[in-house]
Amino acid sequence: MVQRGVLVPVSGGFELFLRDLEPRDLDIEAEEPQGALSPRQRFTFAHELAHTHFYKASEGVPSARKVQIIPPEIEKICDGAAGRILVPTNLLKREIDQELLGNCERIDADFVRAMAARFRASHDVMINRLNAVDSGNVFARCILLARREHGEAQIRASYMGVTLLSILPTPKKYDLVVNWLPELPRDIVEHDDKGRWDVTRRGRPLEIEKIPLGPSGDFLLQIDDPNHRAPTSR
Repeated sequence: MVQRGVLVPVSGGFELFLRDLEPRDLDIEAEEPQGALSPRQRFTFAHELAHTHFYKASEGVPSARKVQIIPPEIEKICDGAAGRILVPTNLLKREIDQELLGNCERIDADFVRAMAARFRASHDVMINRLNAVDSGNVFARCILLARREHGEAQIRASYMGVTLLSILPTPKKYDLVVNWLPELPRDIVEHDDKGRWDVTRRGRPLEIEKIPLGPSGDFLLQIDDPNHRAPTSR
C-alpha cells in the first residue's frame, strides 16, 4: 500500500513525498499554484511538516527526539497541527467576523463549504477547525459530514449546537448515520440526490437538508429546529 505521505530525514533537512498520479516536483520556495495539490494532499503535507517538530535539527541528518508520547498520540497531535496550519485561527475568526458579522449562530452548511473552498481544505478539517475556534455555539443546528464506507454512511465530523443536545445524541466519529438518527429516511443515505426532509425526534420537529459533495459520495447534513431557527450565512 502506498502511503499518503512520507517524511524522510536527509542531510540538512527533510524530503517529503506525497502520493500522486505521476511523478513531479514542488518548489517550496514558490507560491503554491492554485489546484496544484488536492485538499487531501495539502493536509498530508501539513501533517508531515508537523512531524518535523519531533526531530532535532542538525547540520547532518536530523535525528528523532526522545518523547514520552505513543505513536498514535503523535499522529493526533500532527493532525491537529495540520488543521491549524491550513486554517489558522486568526484567519478563520476574521472570516467569521467579515462574512457572518461575528455571529457564530449563522454558521451553516453553506458557510462550511465556502470556507473549505477558500482555505483549500477538506470539509472535515474545516468543521474540526470551527469546533476548535468557536466551540461554544448555542444555535439549534447541527452540521454533519458523512462519508460512505462499504455502502454505509459514517459520521466523519460534526458541528453541534448545544441546544439540540436534549433531543440528539452527540455525534461520534465513524458511527453510522442511521444509528445516530434512526428517524432519518434511508433515502437520504442511500441516494446521491440532494433534498429536504422533515422528521420528528422525541416529539420535536426537525428539518434536514442533504448537500452532496461530488463524486466522492460524501455529503453534508444540516439539521435545524424550526421552532428555534438559527439564522443562516446568507
